[in-house]
Amino acid sequence: MVKRSTRDPLATPQFFVPQFGTGQVAKILDMKLWRVQKFVDARTFGLSPSGQTGTGYGSRRLFSDCDLCRIALARRMTDDGFTPKTVTEVLQSIENRDLLGIDERGRSVALGVMLRRSESGPTAELFDLSKPPKLSIGGDTYYTIDLQELKRDVDEGIGRFLPSKDRQVNPIERKRT
Repeated sequence: MVKRSTRDPLATPQFFVPQFGTGQVAKILDMKLWRVQKFVDARTFGLSPSGQTGTGYGSRRLFSDCDLCRIALARRMTDDGFTPKTVTEVLQSIENRDLLGIDERGRSVALGVMLRRSESGPTAELFDLSKPPKLSIGGDTYYTIDLQELKRDVDEGIGRFLPSKDRQVNPIERKRT
């Protein structure tokens, strides 16, 4: 008698994608819990968790690593004195793949975000870190953030938080400069 495998040959292996609660996010990003809640609860920033267990009061918010990067970016910009409106515009201009350092073709790329002066107010644009914009007093570009460094900081916070048995190598290796 021939024994048949019950394993689906077309099934793909599951990949561990950590998700974190609000308290865990505060620890990972070294922020006060109330501040994380304020970023997420204030509709001004347009930040929300990737998931949630249940609905209503007492349900748990679940944040991905990209969510953590967005909160970290919002914190850095507000700490640098930018208004919630400007922070929101920057957050909306960045896609998750930009935060992960992946271009449209799936290749690794080191990106930053810059703010430029325009007639309608600050304009957010991505730039390749290998060709950084020139910053000068009175120039068009007046603020830059290295998204690769921001992601690295978040990854280090996650690494300190997760037990070593739960850590996995990111399948998308980014070059570190």
